[in-house]
Amino acid sequence: ISKIVEIMKRSNWRKVPWTGANLTWGVINEIVRGCLENSPDTVAEGYDRMYREIKIVDPADEGIQQDDSFHQHGPQLYNGGYGLAYANDVGRFTSFAWGTHFQIPPDRMDIFSSYLLDGEQWLISGDVIDYSSIGREITRQGKVAVPQDWTVGPISPAGPAYSLGHVIAMLATYPSPRQKEFQEFAARMQAKAEAPQFSGNKQFWCSDFMAHRRIGFYTSVKMWSKRIVNGELTNGEGKESEHLSDGVNLLYLAGDEYKDIFPAWDWTKLPGTTAIQGTLKRIDVMGTRGTTTFTGGVSNGTYGMATMDLARDSLVAKKAWFFFDDSYVALGAGINLPGDSEHGVATDINQTRLAGNVFTNQSTDPLTSGVHTYTSRGAAWVYHNRVGYILGPDSRFVVSNGPQTGSWSDIGMGSNQPVTLPVFDLWIDHGDSPEGATYEYTLFPNATKYQVAERARLPTTHVLANSEAIQAVYNMKLRLVEAAFRKPGSLTTPLGRIQVDHSCLLIIGHSARGWKITASNPENAALILTVTLNGRQTTLPLPGANFAGSSVTEELKE
Repeated sequence: ISKIVEIMKRSNWRKVPWTGANLTWGVINEIVRGCLENSPDTVAEGYDRMYREIKIVDPADEGIQQDDSFHQHGPQLYNGGYGLAYANDVGRFTSFAWGTHFQIPPDRMDIFSSYLLDGEQWLISGDVIDYSSIGREITRQGKVAVPQDWTVGPISPAGPAYSLGHVIAMLATYPSPRQKEFQEFAARMQAKAEAPQFSGNKQFWCSDFMAHRRIGFYTSVKMWSKRIVNGELTNGEGKESEHLSDGVNLLYLAGDEYKDIFPAWDWTKLPGTTAIQGTLKRIDVMGTRGTTTFTGGVSNGTYGMATMDLARDSLVAKKAWFFFDDSYVALGAGINLPGDSEHGVATDINQTRLAGNVFTNQSTDPLTSGVHTYTSRGAAWVYHNRVGYILGPDSRFVVSNGPQTGSWSDIGMGSNQPVTLPVFDLWIDHGDSPEGATYEYTLFPNATKYQVAERARLPTTHVLANSEAIQAVYNMKLRLVEAAFRKPGSLTTPLGRIQVDHSCLLIIGHSARGWKITASNPENAALILTVTLNGRQTTLPLPGANFAGSSVTEELKE
């Protein structure tokens, strides 16, 4: 034990400016060492430093952000990587100390509770945490957030005792202001039938990330701007991850749609991204900030819209996603790749494990294994694994269903043995050197094939604009408009004429009580925004500092 203690003293957080999860690893070494040495002062010092790391930091710093996202290695979204380790370690040691004089102070428990319930909880689907939030750990085989096999671990491989599921279950046993929410979160991760559902929409404005949850599915969008660092290449992990922040839009129903698919992925066709084909392993673009500013989202807590200006090498595009109850719409405009006749451009809609037959209204029978290319005349649809994909008119789209091969060593430090998996991939082909190309598609999760065909025939959402200046969608059932204005302008909608005096994002809904206007500035700066709706003018003060990019709601009575 004395030799172990001497080794543990090497973990000296006083000499190294550690932050976030790295700092936590250092201080829990000190806490354990204090227990081995029977030194209450050592334990107390470790706990004090751990609790001081439970804080809201400025956007440029590492740790918990104002929106409960988590940054490590610079302004990089890491809730499912370093941020998950931070949650697990701080959560376990907070639980161990409950009821002792080492117990967490109430103000720190408030911050930590918010991080777990308003941050991590949004990203869990089944037993996984959103792969868009795990950074380079996407290259690690078997990555899950809630392991269930208690015969392994607890440390290597990490077993349930060290997992988020067990941490939340422990914290749920202690009296705290949000104990009921902890109990419900724990019940969901334990897949209890009586667990209440958790749904809504959240924009993580500090991290250019949107999460949208409904009963039956969860989806997210990860974006990239001047404020955010994209995926890193560290310790040989992340060799092909350059597009992981380019508007990746993952969709989960059961939670296993992407499990360990990554060596077989086509990494130039990540779900949701518009990308140049045939170019990867660009070390120079890893771990870098984007070059655009108009990237972010607007959310009223129930519905939301995300948007980004993509600029990747000479490829540019205006992209937006519009989230509703049972479906969501994706639009793209101004897709340009000038002077490059060697590379095509594609917008991928989804690339998942193949699970059963693939159907399309372009064919009378289920598709045979292979690659199938179509051009829609009216609205076309594709159906696979309880998800419908409805494509706009004149879309040239490709369906691939069959084996794809790669290895874990292609993307990280895993085995070099070939991995072959059956994969479903659906993308829109923009051709070589597109100029002013556009796309339009709707995802209809948790649906039957018949429901998808009916929705394609009788859509509930309508595209109002899809240009480089304005992208907007109207939902008939909800009487809701979601719009991205990239410059001051106006738009005629079924709710009336909307005019804004500055670039912004808007959600406008109408009910018997009146109008509800939610706005944000995706350029993350303070702004006094004037919105005119049917001749009625209102101003919305959009915040700066830590809340820059967050949403503000104003209600207008009839």
